Order: sequence, then structure tokens, then C-alpha cells
Amino acid sequence: MTFSGDLADISLADVFQNISSNRLSGTLIVSVAGGKRYIYFAKGLVAGYSLGVNRGLAISEHLVNRQYVTAEDMKRAIKRKARLKCTLRESMAAANLMAEEDFRAAVGELVEECLYDLLALKDAEFVFEEGKPTPRVFDREQKMASIAVDSSVILMEGARREDEISRIHQVVTTDRDIFVMVEGWAEYELEEMQIEVAELLDGHTEVSTVLERLPHSRFDVLKTINDLVRIDLARPLSGRELEEMAHEAIADDRADDAVVLLSRALMTERSNTDMRSMLVDLLERSGRTDDAAMELAILGYQAAQRGDTSNALEFYERAAGLKPSDIGIQEKRVELLRTQGGADFETAILEYVDQLMAAGLGEKARAILEGVDARARTVGTDRRLAEIDTHLGDYVAAANLYMVLAKRVPRTDDQARLTFLREASSLLPDDETLREQVEDLETGRARNRRRRRRVALTAGVAATVLLGVGTMGVVE
Repeated sequence: MTFSGDLADISLADVFQNISSNRLSGTLIVSVAGGKRYIYFAKGLVAGYSLGVNRGLAISEHLVNRQYVTAEDMKRAIKRKARLKCTLRESMAAANLMAEEDFRAAVGELVEECLYDLLALKDAEFVFEEGKPTPRVFDREQKMASIAVDSSVILMEGARREDEISRIHQVVTTDRDIFVMVEGWAEYELEEMQIEVAELLDGHTEVSTVLERLPHSRFDVLKTINDLVRIDLARPLSGRELEEMAHEAIADDRADDAVVLLSRALMTERSNTDMRSMLVDLLERSGRTDDAAMELAILGYQAAQRGDTSNALEFYERAAGLKPSDIGIQEKRVELLRTQGGADFETAILEYVDQLMAAGLGEKARAILEGVDARARTVGTDRRLAEIDTHLGDYVAAANLYMVLAKRVPRTDDQARLTFLREASSLLPDDETLREQVEDLETGRARNRRRRRRVALTAGVAATVLLGVGTMGVVE
């Protein structure tokens, strides 16, 4: 039996329930953004989890992280496994590091944690293939451990965690968050795990480090931090506290730490321009120009909101210089310059439409140039618009623009007018009038006609003057 679907139509929990209820044996393959996940079921029970061919689970890391064994003992167990050509489970049992039953339970625990993360997915495709698993997908350790995880237990715990996760994320936003216990917290009666977590919330230790140091699941640690904050025994550091720590990090030449601290502080103090400017300087010195450009764009937006156009332009100019390919930054810069016009506006808008063209947004580039006020349009903007019309296949519009440009050229500049008319003629090769105008300029006939007209005009003026003089004499 094979069936497939999309998580937009059916939840993964329902898929698990179907496999479990029908006691199916086979592999469920879930395709996610980062690759594929493989879950093997044996008569409805989960018997294996994998990230792909030869990509088994990091069992040894899990055992060390949960403090079932020390890192040194694990190194010796892995060496013994290679020497004896046995499984890690057998190597650890032989050294009395971990009983086989405990090893099996630990592997099952790791598989369960992976399944909880998988069940939280909302956007993925899946297919179930009944039968034996694909060779080399599920590692030997899992197979030899003979794990058998009941799906119903996973589904209940997964539902409970899903309800909690949204609440947790309101408090713990990233693994780089820093929390501190409030004064007098030790006087309260807390559970054992709460005490373990509390002792690490010292105002300097990031959540990521807390997770590394404790032998508990990620979910349980984050939930404990969330609970401590919600009962007012812990709090996240304030923006000012984080800024002070950032200054200390800069003084100690720890630029990366300072960047993290300032980024966290700005999540609560978004309008603090001094703090954000300090972050920009750090990012630029660290070579992280794209990130610096994004922060400058925020400064530009905030300045524009305050009506400080001069500073807003300065910020956007710097941002565009650091990341010229960013269309959003270019657009904001152009909008600010639009009211001023002049050479700066022309340069900015031409750079902007070039980025749009590079991104394959030709129609938008044309609309931007067509929307330029007539008083702000220049030879440069109209010529670029004609080039874009040509690129989009609108040859008539492009030719008309070139002809307009030719008329705007000083009558004595035959070379410039010839350039524009040649472009127009190449787009409309059947236009006889255009071809004649090009030939007149190429052969010099147009110049000769102008010269003859000047001579005739000069002669006419002279004759008129002489006639006027003669008439005066007769009258006299």
C-alpha cells in the first residue's frame, strides 16, 4: 500500500493515527525545506527515524547531552566499538557504562524528540511506502535497539507541546535571550528542575548555554524558563542592561558578543538610534555589510517617519552603498529624492531600475520611469525607458521615445540627433520618413540645408535693410 498527501490538507497526526490504527509496516517519508525525514513503522509502532541515506541519528551526542555518560567515557566507548566491531550499545554494556535496556530507552527518547518537532510541521508533503525500509536509511544502532514507540503516546504529548509552544515563544524569543532571576527567588519552594534552570539564569548566560548544560529536553527547559518568568521569579534583561553588557564586550574586544547583545536590546528599544548606530559600526567593522545595510535602512525609515528627510537620505545612501542589490533600499531612497529632483534623483532612479531589470522585473522598471514627473524627466531617464521598452518588445513606444529625444537635441548637434534617430529607425525599419532623416544626417544634407537657409536668411535681412535705407533717401 502506498499513499501520499500534503500537510495543508491533512495533519501529520492524522497520518500517524491511520498507520497506527491499521498496524501498517513501512516508511513514511516527509519532505521539508531542509530535506527529507524518514520514519519506519513496524505493525503501527515507530521503529526508526532518519534524515536520509547514511544519515542516522546522533545517538552518542544525545547520550552525552542528557548526561547518561560523560564525554570521555563516550570517546572510549566509540574506540572500543571500532576495535571490537560491535554496536555502541554492546560496547557501553561491556564497559558497564549503560545497560542495554537503558540504551534502548535513551534511543527511543531521542526518536520521540525528533517526532515532536516533526509533528509541529504545517507545510510539507508526505508519502507512505509499505514494506521493508530502504537500505542504509536507518542506522544499525536503531535497528539493533529494536525500539517500538507507541504513536498514541507521541500524539498526546505532541498536542500538549503545541499548545505550550506559542506561549513559550512569547517569553523566550530566541536561543540568544538572556534572563536573570529576581532577588529573593531562593526563598520560594520550587521543583527540582526549576532550581536547576534558575541557577543558570544569572543575567549573563544565554538560553543556548542553559540548554547545553542541562540534561533535559529543549522543550522542558524552555517551558521551565517560561514558567519562572510568568510567576515573576525571572525576567529578561532590559535594553539598558544589554547595552551596558555590549559596552563591556566592546571593551574586551568581543565584537560578536556585542552585536548579539545590541540586537537583543533593540528588540525592546527599536527607536534607540544611538544603540542602532553603534550596531551598524560594529557590523561594518566585522565585514557584515548586508546586516549593516539592513540596520541603516531601519534608521532611514525611522528618520523619514520623524520628518527628518536629510538624515533619512543619508542613512539610505549609506545602506545602498553597502548593499546596492537590495531593491527595497533603492526604492525608499528614490522616493525620498523624488521631491527634490536633480542629478541625485536621476542617478538614484537609474540605479533602482537597473536592479529591477537584473531581478527580471522589467514591467515594474518601466512603470517606475513612466511615473516620473515631466519636470524631473531627463535625457538619461527617457533613454533608459526606451531601452526597457525595447527589452520588453514594445518597439513602437521605444522608437517614439527616441524620436522625442532627437527633437530635444540642439539643432546644431547632428551627431546626437543621428544617434537617437538611428535607434528609432532600427526599431521601425519600414518607416521611410525615419530612414530619410537618418540619411540626411549621415550624408550632411541636413547640415547643408541649414547652411543654405542661414545664407538665404542673411541675404534677406541685408536686402531688407538696404531697401529701408533707399526708401529713406527717396522720402528725404
